[in-house]
Amino acid sequence: MPKDTPLIDFHKRHAGRIVDFAGWNLPVLYTGIIEEHKAVRNATGLFDVSHMGQALIEGAGALDFLNASLTNTFSKLEIGAAKYSVFCYENGTCVDDVIVYRIGSLSYLIVLNASNIDKDISRLKELSAGCDVVVEDVSDKYALLAVQGKTSIDMASKVLGSDLSTLRRFYTRQSGSDFLISRTGYTGSDGVEIFCPPSKAEELAEKFVQAGAALCGLGARDSLRMEAHYPLYGHEISDTITPLEAGLGWAVKLDKNFVGRDALAAQKAAGLKRRVAWFKAEGKRIVRPGTPLFSNGSQVGTALSGAWSGLWECPIGSAMLAVEDPKKQEIYADIRGSKEKIFIL
Repeated sequence: MPKDTPLIDFHKRHAGRIVDFAGWNLPVLYTGIIEEHKAVRNATGLFDVSHMGQALIEGAGALDFLNASLTNTFSKLEIGAAKYSVFCYENGTCVDDVIVYRIGSLSYLIVLNASNIDKDISRLKELSAGCDVVVEDVSDKYALLAVQGKTSIDMASKVLGSDLSTLRRFYTRQSGSDFLISRTGYTGSDGVEIFCPPSKAEELAEKFVQAGAALCGLGARDSLRMEAHYPLYGHEISDTITPLEAGLGWAVKLDKNFVGRDALAAQKAAGLKRRVAWFKAEGKRIVRPGTPLFSNGSQVGTALSGAWSGLWECPIGSAMLAVEDPKKQEIYADIRGSKEKIFIL
């Protein structure tokens, strides 16, 4: 049975269309994906992302543990700051992509993808053996709201009673004793995420609705992140794709030792044989995941994600391509026998 977030009654009351996503009952849309997408680009949208997981890493060895477990480096991460990273297997493919928040001198909060919570926690605990660190699954302690869009900072400042205009990107701020506010986002627009006790999530969500935020579901979240070229686990990154292939080399620090480092260093030295690319498509048909892509009559890749862009008003998506310089190739998608030209971004 799918799990409910603390906002399930809120979603039903506001006519959200509920679907099973990664084992959670979540709204895929309220009024419509395109309308919700445009609300974020032009004003403010409110998302329930309480299905995301959280792991608390604490102890004298926390910093060394994170540096040895994740691809990025955290040695200079300030208290209150956050950093994106990838979590790899020994062969260099991805366990997950995560955001690490330093919330104390020896304490870090890691946000995990919903579909990977159990796997990630188990893997972190396995790697922590022999380290002076405690790994705790604290997912049930938080509800998480994302307030995103062009006017989101002004709205969130008014709702929360705190000027958030000075909160820097990838930094956090405590609001009272209950709320942790972060300026990290997944839409390509400005905004904040609010970690709060589950018991207070519905009241807070209603305040944003009263302030004029558009309720947004998973559909808009997906199309927005594609416009911004943000990867989603199971699509642009997975246990068969490395962060280098996904274009995330900037988050991989090969000058330190971490799980998967040797495999990634070897892959970089040998040169990538394939890579993730983002595209726009000609016509009106969405290029769905799994759609084969061709160039000069030969298959050169497969679509990983596909949606309609509310900003560009055309199909967009991503693909894994075995092409050295895909921008110089004429590539088309074969959609049930129909050729649809795509343009690499």
